[in-house]
Amino acid sequence: STYSHPLLNHERSVNVKIHYRLGQAYYHLKRDEDAIKSFHQALEIDPTNQEVLHSLSVITNKASDKKMDQKS
Repeated sequence: STYSHPLLNHERSVNVKIHYRLGQAYYHLKRDEDAIKSFHQALEIDPTNQEVLHSLSVITNKASDKKMDQKS
């Protein structure tokens, strides 16, 4: 059955938020690699979380822009 206990759902949600907020903190500290790791940990718990996916996209695009600037 696909039934899941509400407490387990809450725990998963809390864990996603912890990794997401940690990723945000790392991002603001300019620790992009740590931020990316935290976002990936959040996505392991909830692969469809739109906030996390968006933040990961932003930081990944920023990293690729940096690489492009370094090549120019």
